[in-house]
Amino acid sequence: PPLKTLPPHKIGLIVEPTPFTHVSGYSNRYKELLKYLSDAGDHVEVVTPDDSKDPPQEYMGYPISYTPGFRFTLYNHICLSIDYKLVGAEMIKRHKPEILHVTTPGFIAIISSIYAKIFNIPLVLTYHTPLPVYAEKYLGFVPFIVPITWFVVKYVHAAADLTLVTSPQLKAEFDAHGIDNVDVWRKGIDTVSFNPKWKDQATRDMLSDGNPDDLLLIYVGRLGKEKRIDDLRAVMDANPSVRLAIVGTGPYAEDLKKLFKGTKT
Repeated sequence: PPLKTLPPHKIGLIVEPTPFTHVSGYSNRYKELLKYLSDAGDHVEVVTPDDSKDPPQEYMGYPISYTPGFRFTLYNHICLSIDYKLVGAEMIKRHKPEILHVTTPGFIAIISSIYAKIFNIPLVLTYHTPLPVYAEKYLGFVPFIVPITWFVVKYVHAAADLTLVTSPQLKAEFDAHGIDNVDVWRKGIDTVSFNPKWKDQATRDMLSDGNPDDLLLIYVGRLGKEKRIDDLRAVMDANPSVRLAIVGTGPYAEDLKKLFKGTKT
């Protein structure tokens, strides 16, 4: 339906990591969300951790309040928070949102669930990262780490009035583990950014290492082990004429450089 079919809503958005200086598909999703909320005339205040230099104070005209954060030892590429200064609670008192929208997995979701109960606000949790997969990849040496992780996910999401996941596959996993009130936050294509009008020969030359007529595969995103980018090595070996461009940063970057050495990558 048209965005302004319903009257404007007041929304409290508590997210970690920050979508404003952290680069990822998750970041793009939240920036697009805020654009649509702005077009709909909704009133939003944002709470997020960010330890970067000079983070923005607003986005699309929506104010951003920062809560102190920390770098998680096992994955220090993102800034997380437990909101020990209760910045989220202060936002709720000031803004009086009708809906509290909080990201998971993360530490801030736990305290945000408590806020929702105390202030009697409907809670929407959005699940963006398959935490059991990460646990198996990075903590596989811990006995029973996957069932323990699923127990934590189920416990956190039991507090939600609605959980949104980013794919039908994740919804099926949540259903299989007895997590209720789950729906899919459907994906879309940003036809403004991804448009043939941006075609550029110099970029094509750069990505193809000066061979623009060759078949070119491109991966753009965070370079984490759980992304299974290394599976493309077999594709490159089976198709030696194909070129691959990997664009992004992350903890697996150096490993990927070694893995794809000797290929047209």
